[in-house]
Amino acid sequence: MANAISAEGVSKRYRLGELGARSLRADLRHLARRSSPRGDDDGRDYVWALRDVSFDVAPGEVLGLIGRNGAGKSTVLRLLTRITAPTAGTIRVRGRLASMLEVGTGFHPDLTGRENVFLNGAILGMSRREIHARFDEIIAFAEIEKFVDTPVKRYSSGMYVRLAFAVAAHLEADIVAVDEVLAVGDAAFQQKCLGTMSHMASGGRTVIFVSHNLAAVRRLCHRALLFDHGVLALAGPSATVCDAYESSLVADLQQGPLPPGFIFRESDGETSDFSITGIQVLDAGGAPQPVLRTWDRARIRIHYRAKERLRSGSIVFQLQSPEGVVVALCSTRPDSAFDLVIEPGEHVIDCVFSQWPFAAGTYSLGAGIAVPGVHYLCWADHLCPLTTVERDVYGSGLPPSTKRYLVAADYRWESPPAARAEG
Repeated sequence: MANAISAEGVSKRYRLGELGARSLRADLRHLARRSSPRGDDDGRDYVWALRDVSFDVAPGEVLGLIGRNGAGKSTVLRLLTRITAPTAGTIRVRGRLASMLEVGTGFHPDLTGRENVFLNGAILGMSRREIHARFDEIIAFAEIEKFVDTPVKRYSSGMYVRLAFAVAAHLEADIVAVDEVLAVGDAAFQQKCLGTMSHMASGGRTVIFVSHNLAAVRRLCHRALLFDHGVLALAGPSATVCDAYESSLVADLQQGPLPPGFIFRESDGETSDFSITGIQVLDAGGAPQPVLRTWDRARIRIHYRAKERLRSGSIVFQLQSPEGVVVALCSTRPDSAFDLVIEPGEHVIDCVFSQWPFAAGTYSLGAGIAVPGVHYLCWADHLCPLTTVERDVYGSGLPPSTKRYLVAADYRWESPPAARAEG
């Protein structure tokens, strides 16, 4: 069976500063450079968005495109949808292709929701008959029945996005190209988007899906392509490619002047009688792990120094959200029965988490030494950032993140025995 999409040796080059209006003088200068013997090969005015990319997509396959911002993912979709042409190479698309690249493109603020459905549907390639046949489904999906004859300029941003996605989601096409639709809207809308994407995949349509939501890529996609600076770095099963991408992100965060695993170390010039000298993030086995995933087993190792003996001391570890909210305060006493006698010298102590309960985000660490019920002998706030990366702990395709909540509790829902019996 022929592939739904075939890309061979595709490259795309953009001229720097090409967007926007140009003067006649600039156009003449551009033509002169193109006709000169040197041409444009010096590369000073160009940037390569893609270089020599080749891949195939089978009919009915769901393919994920992942990578950092500017890696070339969206450029691939623009080439597939013929918004722009490749500088080199060939792309073959077999079947009708619909795109959800810019949700809401073509909406006119002064037109009503009803009018914009017909306008946007026509822009996306739907016939008037198709729009009429699916109009009620589109409005129901968008949940704007009461406002269908209201100008969209009076819509909230959520209503606007829901309607735009609803139009695009009801296209009848063999191939669907989707770019970051899960980055907009609230959690309920994102869950509805995931359901629609899953329905497309199970219905046998070919789907090309660009997203930074790796949990959704793992859940929806059969295969994934990892792009890095315009080059296809890795292709394979979605779980394998997503794992490799996450590993590269962690490796980037690990680079720095401190030893592996250290995310803070105080200067050697510390003169206080008591001081926090370092913090390490370790996995359950004690190996450095400076970036955690939600529900990882983890150890926060606190290094401290004392110049005198303290018969009953307490080590305190604090975690603050990006908004400055203290989301955890862990202490050896009085929260636990850990009786700590601090002797002079350099020491370490571990705060152990059986499941790191925090959602994806960047937190700020603080730590100190205290005399329980009296005062802090030393305290250091905002010592360093600690990054927690996403994990789809609930299997919903929407990993916990600080956009929704801070703590990802380990819980489950159950029906009471009576309710199960009735069912």
